[in-house]
Amino acid sequence: ITYVSTSRSDFGIATNLLLKLDKLKNIDLNIIVTGTHLIKKFGMSIDEISKYKFKKISSLKISPKLINYPTDYIIKLSKAYLDAISKIKPHVIILLGDRYEVAQVALLTHLSNIPIIHIHGGEKTTGSKDDNYRHVISKLSQLHFVAHKEFKKRLIQLGEENKNIYNIGSLSLENIKNY
Repeated sequence: ITYVSTSRSDFGIATNLLLKLDKLKNIDLNIIVTGTHLIKKFGMSIDEISKYKFKKISSLKISPKLINYPTDYIIKLSKAYLDAISKIKPHVIILLGDRYEVAQVALLTHLSNIPIIHIHGGEKTTGSKDDNYRHVISKLSQLHFVAHKEFKKRLIQLGEENKNIYNIGSLSLENIKNY
């Protein structure tokens, strides 16, 4: 299983899940970290991630200057991501959220014939492009873990099969409970 993280926000939500997966003996968890995790201006959250001592972490370093040029950023990310998954050879990729980089990762994963698990699909952000990216990720995914029955309903309206959608609630709730 490979989890791809592009920002502090998705990693913070998924941390407890990843820690549990990393402890399971029958799961080989790989974490691919890229995006703002590796940019000083955004806090270098890779340092925070390293403190968890995950067994397998790969960093896809893209020039911080490209963060302001999404199309150039996506081109560099695409090559680095395809190189990483060709080495890791994952059986499944887990993606969370609605960022444009994650949508590109979903497309590349789909084209590589690797199943995708999408967490937090079906949600809605009024007045934002995030909905477009989130829906693209959902349409390219085979399994969906949503945070609310309304989000499950929205995925069904988008054409996803009920049997592949699980309403598990928000992963953030476990963070609150643990805090």
